[in-house]
Amino acid sequence: MTSGGKFYVILYEDKTVNEFNSIGDATSFIKNIGKKVDARFYPFYTYKKFLTNNSIDWEKYEEHINKKVNQNFVRDVPIDKVKKFPNLSMKELIKFNNAIKMKDIQTIKKCIKNNPRYLINTDTDMPQIIFSGSRTNAIYQAARFNNAEAMNYIFKELRDDCFWEQLYKRDDMFKLRISVYWDKLLNCMDKNFEKTPLHYACSFGYKEIVCILLKYNIIDVSIKNRKGETAFDMICNQCIEKDEKLVNEIKTLFNSNYISLYIAPYLNQKPRVVISKDDPFYRFEKNSLNTNLFDEERLIGCAGPISEEFSEKFKQSWLKLDKESLSSGHLIYERRGFMLSRIYNVDYTQYFEFLKDYVNVNNYESLEKLDHFFENIYDQTRFVDCPDGFIYDVDKLTSMMERILRINNESNIVDSTSLYNIENNESEEEMDFSTPPSSPKESPSILENYDSFMSDNTEEVNNKSTFNPDDTLFLSEVTPTKEDVYLYEILKNVSKKWKEDEFFYVKLFIASCEQLSVKHIQDLPPMNSPRHQKLSSRLLLRRSVPT
Repeated sequence: MTSGGKFYVILYEDKTVNEFNSIGDATSFIKNIGKKVDARFYPFYTYKKFLTNNSIDWEKYEEHINKKVNQNFVRDVPIDKVKKFPNLSMKELIKFNNAIKMKDIQTIKKCIKNNPRYLINTDTDMPQIIFSGSRTNAIYQAARFNNAEAMNYIFKELRDDCFWEQLYKRDDMFKLRISVYWDKLLNCMDKNFEKTPLHYACSFGYKEIVCILLKYNIIDVSIKNRKGETAFDMICNQCIEKDEKLVNEIKTLFNSNYISLYIAPYLNQKPRVVISKDDPFYRFEKNSLNTNLFDEERLIGCAGPISEEFSEKFKQSWLKLDKESLSSGHLIYERRGFMLSRIYNVDYTQYFEFLKDYVNVNNYESLEKLDHFFENIYDQTRFVDCPDGFIYDVDKLTSMMERILRINNESNIVDSTSLYNIENNESEEEMDFSTPPSSPKESPSILENYDSFMSDNTEEVNNKSTFNPDDTLFLSEVTPTKEDVYLYEILKNVSKKWKEDEFFYVKLFIASCEQLSVKHIQDLPPMNSPRHQKLSSRLLLRRSVPT
């Protein structure tokens, strides 16, 4: 965003920035808006602090407001947003429970999106009972039927405040109501006081379910059933065949940690590594009062769960970089965290600046985000090329028309206006040339070389005849960077596990990176560096010249 104004009014509701050349104009604009809209006025030097990659960073701006006013930045819920959803019949609840049992994720999503009361009983503000037999909720049933996909989706919806805003206004009780709900959701027992969701997952050896539940710091692992047993005591005691390896793996989850690395983007200080029992991505956000935005730390990477036995060693290795790590020079701690996670065989989630989000390459939703990102880049590149090709075709057509007029004009003098004043007695042949093209000539599609890129025959992929230089896809459209190579290193091994029809654009990105020479990789610039911007402008200029 390149702006010429000196003063700015930022409207959070509709994500707009209004610029003015005088304070008077800016204040007049704010007065005309009225009191119902939250607006903030900033001079140019303050406004620049909210920019990331030369465009407004709305998350950064919201955090700043929270600190500035010493309270949560609350978005008033419109009157029509809090809806009255119908009560659910027993038949509808049975259908929802059966969808969880049969692992029908599409039906589960459809039910929850159409009516959030499948998860929340607004009469009691408690989890909705969907199975009357044992009086259990959706999370309990997902644990009972070992449905990790449903559990992840339900948790994702419940962590989003917008989901709750469908049912409740943002008043003083909003956060408290959510906190009490979560405690009942995760720690409440069934009708016979035999099991919590964690008890059930442990007793049947559902390792993935146990791992998901233990990510939350609100879960109470010390709860005992009516027999005095904790979830830990019940590990695999209801398995048909007891597997000692599985037992030990689940026990390790109870004695594991998550290791997170934080940096302060605006301060020149060393990163900080924190060891915690819970996953920081699954915490409930709390207010950070009297904290300056530019002193705040950012979570850039998290590894885990990792056994307590190796946690301290992992932490020290992450902070103590070796020569190999130092030689990379860019994304140094992110790379180190990724390398260590591979050594210890644990999941690793990292923040990527280009995406403004966190990515775990073993997570389907993260890969979907990446695929959409690359799809947008591809579409954007094609959109830029399209007008260039159209202009070139129109120029060729105009030149051809001029030549025809010169041939038919004895004086060989052509008035430019004559191109737009052709008489009605023209021949049909001449009229054919005056018909504009229906569409610009399409450049070679990146889809044409997909089969060659993805074939198992590495010799064919590496053959230059199967690779069109125009068929490339990088983070910054045309110019590869160090970030491209790093992302490629993360994705290249996991991509072998994907289905043929999954993550098409991510596969195209991987194929593009595979064509880079070793020498080329060593000389790649960091993204958005001056050298990268210069190279990008050169390539774009070269591509805009028709051949």
